[in-house]
Amino acid sequence: MSYVPSSTLTVVNFDAVDYDVTGDFNITTDRFICPISGYYFISCKVYFVSMEDGKHINVGLYRNGILVTLNVARASTTGSLSSTFTDILYLTATDYLEVRVYHTGSSARSIYGDTEGKYSYLTIAATDILN
Repeated sequence: MSYVPSSTLTVVNFDAVDYDVTGDFNITTDRFICPISGYYFISCKVYFVSMEDGKHINVGLYRNGILVTLNVARASTTGSLSSTFTDILYLTATDYLEVRVYHTGSSARSIYGDTEGKYSYLTIAATDILN
């Protein structure tokens, strides 16, 4: 997972892909590239193991470099902090999505991930029912 400097907007480095039969997620650029136009269900969670009281994290979804979904979480006497969002977006073929994070911690932080996706994940699924 990503190493995130303090007070710097950073693209999340998803270093594992569990299920992508059509190869739409580019693990090198950390971008999902939309294969066909339609509605997509998107869910994301970013988990930092350590964050000081009163500090916050922003997790945003960017379509073609423009913010479309944002969630902010503020630490309150906790050692760990996560931020989660869920959205349904209409995407056009070749649109790309990235997840970017920002935190106000006193120093750089690592995003915590695991192979089961319990801590940090990005899920994108075509919603044929809505197309």
